[in-house]
Amino acid sequence: MMLPRPSCRLARNLLAAAVAAAATMAPIAQACTSFMLTAKDGSRLYARTMEFGVDMKAQVTMLPRGLAMAGSLPDNQKGKQWTARYAALGMNGFNLPVIVDGFNEKGLAGGMLFFPGYAKLVPAAQAPQGKALASWEFLAWVLTNYATVAEVKQAIAAGEVVIVDTVQNDLGISPPLHYTLHDRSGASLVIEPIDGKLVMTDNPYTVLTNSPDIGWMMTNLRNYSTLTPEFPPPLKLMGQTLVPFSTGSGMRGLPGSQSSPARYVQAVAYVATTPPAADAWGNVRSAEHILNHFDLPNGSTGEYSGIKGQGGFELTYWTAFSDVATNRFYFKTYDNQTLRYVDMKDFDLDAKAPRYLPTTQPYQPQRLVP
Repeated sequence: MMLPRPSCRLARNLLAAAVAAAATMAPIAQACTSFMLTAKDGSRLYARTMEFGVDMKAQVTMLPRGLAMAGSLPDNQKGKQWTARYAALGMNGFNLPVIVDGFNEKGLAGGMLFFPGYAKLVPAAQAPQGKALASWEFLAWVLTNYATVAEVKQAIAAGEVVIVDTVQNDLGISPPLHYTLHDRSGASLVIEPIDGKLVMTDNPYTVLTNSPDIGWMMTNLRNYSTLTPEFPPPLKLMGQTLVPFSTGSGMRGLPGSQSSPARYVQAVAYVATTPPAADAWGNVRSAEHILNHFDLPNGSTGEYSGIKGQGGFELTYWTAFSDVATNRFYFKTYDNQTLRYVDMKDFDLDAKAPRYLPTTQPYQPQRLVP
């Protein structure tokens, strides 16, 4: 029996109700996607999209060598204190001296991505004050102190830091985050605060999205072991020949939603099948095409609320590329899709204070005159 087709108004109402219901249950900012690419000449690039329901007023940020830094605890107390050993360059948020995505002068790159429902931070009162960092400060600590993934592993194993449950004032929450790291040797690592401990997982696929944990994500790949970019041959069935409709049929079964598990599978499929570029610049162009697939237009996801009343539709605020072969940081933003970059050699890496550059340059389309 064929059901009657709902009216357009009813369909719109049902869709609106579904979006509203999803928004009340969905955690905040779950659409970030990251990975690393390696070119034929050995150049490596870390790339990532930043999706969020709140504009973080991001700026390109350079943290110089010798900068005195400290972790944040409740009641404006200081946690772990250190002096930056290496300069770091990338994108920040809320005018803070932190790196959300970026790299250091030694070629260690990484980012922090939301990890809701799984991140379990240590209560601040239970953490040694001299080791305490807020979740949004952990990556800055890593990039200003260590040159390789192996060094980070040693520091974490030695218990150098504890990530504590501290509210970020601009968000009004303690951000649940996990972290991806890559270095010039090709090593990739995921660090996740689970049950109060920092769990380290080697990441051979180099991809990280959001929840669940990276172990679950890698296990879930087994559900897609039949995917292939190859065009499938015609199928003989009951005396008939079935020919696929179009190219792309080999990837039939690739999940198509914007959920974190679906994006993880998509990103692994694209990273695995994209031909290696010739060099560092080729890496940038390849990564840009891959990440275009994950770009979220405003209004395409449910509306989020509860972050100091600032919640809005999640969108891709920026796309960033950390080229550790050339020490360049490329980026484009939601309002300006022109690819821009800064070069670490243009900064004074021994400056006395962080350097901040705006990302709000207006977009100007190019006019071609015959």
